[in-house]
Amino acid sequence: LTNIPEDMDLANTATLRNVDRADEQTVRSLNGCRVTDQILRLVPNIEHFRTVLRALKLWAKARGVYSNVMGFLGGVNWAILVARICQLYPKAVPAMLLSRFFKIYAIWKWPQPIMLQEIEEDATLGLRVWDARRNPGDRMHLMPIITPAYPSMNSSYNVTESTLQLMTEQFRQADGICAEVLYNPSKSVDWSRLFQPFPFFEKYKHYVEVQVAADSEENHVKWEGWVQSRLRYLIGIFQMHSYGCLLLHPWPFELSDGTPHTSFFFLGMQKKKLPPGAPNLQNFDLRMAATEFKAKVNAYTGHTEDMRIEMKHLAAKNLPAFVLPEKPTLSGKAGGKRKAGGAAAEGKRAKAGKGPAANGSNGAANGAGNPARSEPVPIVRNQFQELAGDVGADELEAV
Repeated sequence: LTNIPEDMDLANTATLRNVDRADEQTVRSLNGCRVTDQILRLVPNIEHFRTVLRALKLWAKARGVYSNVMGFLGGVNWAILVARICQLYPKAVPAMLLSRFFKIYAIWKWPQPIMLQEIEEDATLGLRVWDARRNPGDRMHLMPIITPAYPSMNSSYNVTESTLQLMTEQFRQADGICAEVLYNPSKSVDWSRLFQPFPFFEKYKHYVEVQVAADSEENHVKWEGWVQSRLRYLIGIFQMHSYGCLLLHPWPFELSDGTPHTSFFFLGMQKKKLPPGAPNLQNFDLRMAATEFKAKVNAYTGHTEDMRIEMKHLAAKNLPAFVLPEKPTLSGKAGGKRKAGGAAAEGKRAKAGKGPAANGSNGAANGAGNPARSEPVPIVRNQFQELAGDVGADELEAV
């Protein structure tokens, strides 16, 4: 085509007829809007779908599990997961849909895939579609969330063993909170408890700090984006060098201590709960793992001499001041002399628009078992819709 017609129907699979089979980047680009349109066609109630998705994105960002590039889930992944719940419960109100979302995905048997419809195949076009039965590479995916538009692909191939475990734990906790809100009016719990920020810098005893720096803003932006896109490989390298005994939690927001052209990423570390009889290693030498990762990152084709990366292990007590919450003085006010206390809790230190407070209160709940079921609280639906409606549309777009 020499030009794009105004009335071109991207939903028509014939649109892909003249695309080179080997040009996967073009196919993915076209499928961006095709997938969005198809999701909206497949949900029974678009208004309910959008309300739940806005709330889910708010929750995921607050809990630090919103980032496709870091091995968690991104916008299209969350949209497909929500759409599937809407299909399963077509007449449910948004509050109940959100509750069912957490309940189902907390117990979902991954890698059983999530699909909104049967995978379409087209012999005339011959584009590769996701199929774990025929494609050995597809069997390696840990959390397959399949796009509904042809050619169907796994939208969540970046998920790692650690990030899948972390998300599942968050689903379980959220399921417990939803049960309290919906079925225990005597506990006076409201929806705000669900959206409390995850206390990342209070959660772990050990952290890995990755410092990314360059001499110019242009080079820093390129270098930071590249390193961030490689951090999921760091998780795999660390797990390999620790013989699978470590759980790593990447915090999906870059932080700054105020130094020009410098940013920081952090990963929390803890030992996994191993099954009985598994080797229980007490100490790990991860210096070779760090060297291996730095060599992989420095292979960047656009690398220049001023692009630098430093890594170090930190005990929780040695975390830098700019990631810690402000400590109140005797007067009840936060101390004013510390330039950078509470990085992620304030916009100056966690880069504007990049993430929620990094340190939330410890009220980010564990679920309360199996409470006795009663009728849902009548006001819950209004509370939920008001909370979802307060979020800016620019931050939590529907799809």
